[in-house]
Amino acid sequence: MGWLACFLRVARIHHLPCVVTVGLLGAAVAGCGGTDGHHPSTTVVLVDCSNSVNGNQSQWPAEITTIAEEVLTSEGRLRVGCFAGTAGGVHWSTDVRGEEAPKVTGGVIARREYQRKWARLMAPMFREAMRPRGEPGTDWLNALESASETEHLAGVYVFSDLVQQDEGVELTLPQSSSRLKSVAAEWAHRLVGLRNITVRVIGASQGISNRLDRQGTELFDDLERRVDFEGHLSTTVP
Repeated sequence: MGWLACFLRVARIHHLPCVVTVGLLGAAVAGCGGTDGHHPSTTVVLVDCSNSVNGNQSQWPAEITTIAEEVLTSEGRLRVGCFAGTAGGVHWSTDVRGEEAPKVTGGVIARREYQRKWARLMAPMFREAMRPRGEPGTDWLNALESASETEHLAGVYVFSDLVQQDEGVELTLPQSSSRLKSVAAEWAHRLVGLRNITVRVIGASQGISNRLDRQGTELFDDLERRVDFEGHLSTTVP
């Protein structure tokens, strides 16, 4: 039984209202939505699917599954999309909402275990989301802007080495600190939706070279100060 069929079977068993659509990546997107009018907080996961990070992604699907488990067991909403260059924008592949699952017997513990299993069933979708798309460039700046426009935004995860290569910003080449500050000043007003939001970057400093990687983290740090979001850089999901 395929992962989607398995997911739908579990949903039917517990009488959850489900919708299946086709995502922009061509992968099936399954989402179960409540009808109580409640607007859950949304966690956005952005995955760099440019060729520049190919080879650094082996653990990413498992880490996104960990994020999904946390979001869904807390009844939140999860959006997952990949990005490369500006022309493609963010390709959203997953948009799901955690449910209270009132038909599940056993109370809160049983509902949370149900949500964990649900998150694990979506692992193939996460692997598809990070498939390199062959589009030129890497544009995490526009991807962050897209995330910043999300309603009820709770937090953002960015899986990327932060080597920006689009929008006139070429971090595959050495740039001066003044140039990086200029870019940060230009983009800060476009990212105001991230104010007071936690943005975690997974994979920073794992790109082309130490010197070029530092340019990406320097730009990110400057944006954090100007926009006033809480930024974290790490190699794995904390």
